Amino acid sequence: MDSETRELRALEAEVAALQRECRMLQNAGEKASGAWKSFQKISQSDSEEWESLKDLRSQLEHLRSEHSFLSKLTGFNIRNYSKMEDIVNTEETEKDTKKVLQKHRLSGNCNMVTFQLEFEVLEIETKEKKSSTITDLSIIMEPTEYSELSEFASRAEEKRDLLMFFRSLHFFVEWCEYRENTFKHFKTHSLSISSQERAGLQETTNKHDQTRNLEAGADAEAMEGCCLLACFPCLAQLAFL
Repeated sequence: MDSETRELRALEAEVAALQRECRMLQNAGEKASGAWKSFQKISQSDSEEWESLKDLRSQLEHLRSEHSFLSKLTGFNIRNYSKMEDIVNTEETEKDTKKVLQKHRLSGNCNMVTFQLEFEVLEIETKEKKSSTITDLSIIMEPTEYSELSEFASRAEEKRDLLMFFRSLHFFVEWCEYRENTFKHFKTHSLSISSQERAGLQETTNKHDQTRNLEAGADAEAMEGCCLLACFPCLAQLAFL
């Protein structure tokens, strides 16, 4: 009995050890499975983030191409831009109305004209509609030789009309370019005419000099003939025979 008891206890201990080992393997498998699932989630998340990043890059490239196209089309190049929003407190009677005050600041140029704009836009949103109004406009322009710029900038500020500013500046720059091209054209044309006139004047002078030389030669020959007739009267008599 003692040997059988010892053998039974040994088998029980072995079974218990195997059970512990099985539980350890099961726990390890569960941990590995959890790690694999976590890895899959991370991979899926990374893949989604990568796709999102690719979409953002494509959108950025599209916006850059559109910005370049609009800059070439309109002549305006916007370099810096910033925007801030403040929610305006409304009265109790306007509890269904949402007001947002946007503060914009940008700088850029249109050809040789550099400008800075600061303006405020009040957005009013109700159940029925949504509207936007420019409440303040400040235009800062670099000094130029054209006094007209400050005049129409002041008018745009008074009327708080951004469209008027951009449209007027665009037309003004076009007018300056046309005037400059016209001046270059007439300058080149006048230089060409001056060259032709100088060539014609030189040719006329040369012809005049040749005529004077011929006349001087004829006068010299006539004078020589008169001298001969005076010196030799017999030649004069022969000349009248």
